[in-house]
Amino acid sequence: MKTVSARDISAPGGGSSLTQRAPSEGERAAAPPGCYPPGEEVPIAPHLLLLTAALSGLGAAPYYDNTTVELEPLTEEGPPFYLEQLERATRRGPLEGVSIRDAAGTRAVSALSELPAEALYALYFAVMLGPEGAEWDLVVPRREAPPTPVSVWWEPDHQALVQVGPPWVRGGSAPPSAAAVEERHGVDVRDGDRGWSQIELASLDQALALLSDDERALFRALPFTRRQARSGRGGRVAAYEVDGAAPQVEVFGDTFAADGGDFVGTPEAPKEVSVFVLLHELGHGIVAVPALRAAAEAEGLDREAEALYADYERLAREVQGQVSRYNRAASPTLAEHEAIAAQVAAVKAAEEHLSAVVVARDAAARRALSLASQSPVLTAFIALGEEGPTPYGRTDPEESFAEAFALYKTDPDALKRAMPRTAAWMTGGGPLRAAVGSTLAPP
Repeated sequence: MKTVSARDISAPGGGSSLTQRAPSEGERAAAPPGCYPPGEEVPIAPHLLLLTAALSGLGAAPYYDNTTVELEPLTEEGPPFYLEQLERATRRGPLEGVSIRDAAGTRAVSALSELPAEALYALYFAVMLGPEGAEWDLVVPRREAPPTPVSVWWEPDHQALVQVGPPWVRGGSAPPSAAAVEERHGVDVRDGDRGWSQIELASLDQALALLSDDERALFRALPFTRRQARSGRGGRVAAYEVDGAAPQVEVFGDTFAADGGDFVGTPEAPKEVSVFVLLHELGHGIVAVPALRAAAEAEGLDREAEALYADYERLAREVQGQVSRYNRAASPTLAEHEAIAAQVAAVKAAEEHLSAVVVARDAAARRALSLASQSPVLTAFIALGEEGPTPYGRTDPEESFAEAFALYKTDPDALKRAMPRTAAWMTGGGPLRAAVGSTLAPP
């Protein structure tokens, strides 16, 4: 996940600059699948960005830009400056028209001065950063008032739509305890080298509440472990980790770094960015379900094989002793002969049963490896033929699915705009069918 710092973009006057974090090659290579890589700072001049926006919007496809943004508080001096810059963009391109959505519906504005100050600020930022096609969910801060969530749709046809929500008062309801989250959702909330704060537990509770009952069942008893950092693995936001058939979600400090600065969802009902991050990791979990179930089946069969082998050895020793005594007998009776034959047959049956369980165990283990390298969830997702909904989601098919899943849960209309076929597939329960229908019954 990239971070954009807009400390200077709101200051009227020239010489402003925008800072964008983009992952370095070494950091991207060090970041394992299932986590966001860190980045390095690259200065970008806003006046060049405006030109880039004008040139790069041709043929742009709709997408959701979840770049982390840090906006300076809105001041009285800002709106006239943003208005001037946007009017210049309207005259020279690429901005050809602006509409605003509110409780009364969606309407085109005849003059940019009709827009609220928060809308001007957010629209200015979206146009400056470009390119067209993006949907931005931005939080416009004020120094002495609650921040305002604003969504901007910067469409490929050079039209923009803005929606301003009510002031966002964060943490309005009492946050849950770890025990309450565990009881409500059936997961395991753990402290690692860092404890969970109440507001962090609220994000976890909200993310899990967005899952369906069937999806939540897939993650029953899943540990969510709060850690400060992971040494030797580069900067990480969160990670879905699997050790054999035992998965867990490791939640690091940066999971919550963007909370309060951006939002996900809609301006009327904004959610913390950490909710999206946690759902992203659960998206990785859905991809892993087929392999995990096969691995759990293999582990269960392995335990069964160990028990059967112990029983087989005991029975074989007992029967071997009986056979030795039978062979030493001077004139064994017919009944003794039949009894020994039955015991030998029992040993043979136990051996065949053990062999069948070992064969099934090895097949399940091979299936687990195959499913881990080629998940049916990803196979079905890739067959839809759509690019990831976010810039980060376009780096890798699994990251694409995880981003799409998180976006579907937090803002289904945003996914429908960026990936209509994927949105329809998810609405129809496609990921769950691919995950559960690809293996045997749940262990």
